[in-house]
Amino acid sequence: MHRLISLILLLSMIIVILPACEKEPQLITEKTAKETITEIYPEAIILECLFVEEERSYIVDFKTFHGTYEGIVNASSGKLLSVMLKEPETDEPMFAPEDEESASEEVFISLDTALTLALRDSGASGTAVLVKNSLDRENKTYNIIFRSGNTEYNYLIDAVTGDILSSDVVIDS
Repeated sequence: MHRLISLILLLSMIIVILPACEKEPQLITEKTAKETITEIYPEAIILECLFVEEERSYIVDFKTFHGTYEGIVNASSGKLLSVMLKEPETDEPMFAPEDEESASEEVFISLDTALTLALRDSGASGTAVLVKNSLDRENKTYNIIFRSGNTEYNYLIDAVTGDILSSDVVIDS
């Protein structure tokens, strides 16, 4: 009986001690957070990168040809959680200039431009989280899906002209 009690005490100590010994998940570095942004936005210039301990995330301010953005990168997973357009660069159309040489070959607008056009058109305020983006080269369109609050926006954008071909808004109940 004494051995049984000793064994039970030993097991309960192990159960209490083991969780305390577990290591916290390794966090990504500031460099990795910046690389997450530049992988998605290759033309981005990183302005500032701050680690927020309470949120376990990095806030990365960056600039592209189209404006200044704030991205939030999860410090545990390294995934981009959201991107918010802080300041548009200009209200003029954001298309590649046409000259005689490039007129013969079609130039697609960038994903960044397509996203900016969709964000501006939606009028979404606050933080927008990119859910999906894809370029259909055959149909020359971008499909952009993002969320802001309890609303999901789905845009089909002409990849050559930047025209919004369709948009759909779904509000979660």
